[in-house]
Amino acid sequence: MKSRQITDRLSTEAARLFGAVGTPVYIAGGHEWSDGTVYQASHPLGALMLKLIPDASQENILGLIERLEFFDYLGARGIQVARPLHSVNGAVIETVAEDEAIFIARAWTRIPGEHLPDQHPKDLSDYYHAWGTMLGKLHRLAREHPQWRHSACLDGSGAPNLSWQREWELFFHWLKGDGVKKAWEGIRAELERLPVSRDNFGFIHNDPHPGNILVNESGLALLDPEVANYHWFMTDLGICLNSEHSRIGHHSKHKEALADLPDLFLRPFMQGYHSQNRLPADEYHRIRLFLRYRRFLMYAVFYEQIKQHDPDYLKGFTRELIDGKNPAADLMETEFIRLSR
Repeated sequence: MKSRQITDRLSTEAARLFGAVGTPVYIAGGHEWSDGTVYQASHPLGALMLKLIPDASQENILGLIERLEFFDYLGARGIQVARPLHSVNGAVIETVAEDEAIFIARAWTRIPGEHLPDQHPKDLSDYYHAWGTMLGKLHRLAREHPQWRHSACLDGSGAPNLSWQREWELFFHWLKGDGVKKAWEGIRAELERLPVSRDNFGFIHNDPHPGNILVNESGLALLDPEVANYHWFMTDLGICLNSEHSRIGHHSKHKEALADLPDLFLRPFMQGYHSQNRLPADEYHRIRLFLRYRRFLMYAVFYEQIKQHDPDYLKGFTRELIDGKNPAADLMETEFIRLSR
């Protein structure tokens, strides 16, 4: 689906369902790899952000409602998040139609702020501490959330709409190559042996990297609830560690700082996390597993882009997944475990 296929009439109709006025302005998305198209519109409460999502299946609708209500729960308890805006009908989502196509519409009030700039990690101690603090508070609140093992909503087969098992199955079908799929099956076998309790498992954000975080005068604001899921809390920690290792190692002008991440990044991040939440001691020793888990997901999501722009890197990445190697774990695992004591 491309953004031009959504007419002004459709986006305007959707925006008005959430109390907006005027014609919405296209912001982002709507490409083949996007999960939706984002617009901005005027609203009495401020700038309204509107997202139109092409998958209007009952399963997707129920899962999205559950995720948005979780964000509302976090926002009501002091975490700065993009809380869902209710429609004129009192719903967190609506559906709109264009010819035979049905779209899900959701909205939220725009949060001011900027994404993390490409600063040297030595200058980001306060950011790292705030990042860890926000994540620790989220996990503490997840331990109090009524639903924690899997989705309250069931699909037609009786399986939960949201669960780590369903996420695993989704990516199994998405991954390329028999060797990678077999290694992914090994990850599932490891996960199935893990303990599951209120202390280590619950409803998590499932994508709390800096691209989904804004910095503003009030601190950090967490965006994008659309992959929130029931998972081990270590999943979120693995995402953060993998994200910062990848950001500095591949996307920053400060690549020379990579070797210093255990001290510059991990220390303040974990101090912030532990100011809000502590996991059972054994959990921290599983960081290598959850760093690997994240890399499989990134491989699936960015496979075609890597294949097109850097096929040699893709070959090495594939080999690492199959062999169980992980540069981020090699760099940070020991210090991460030490900081958990």
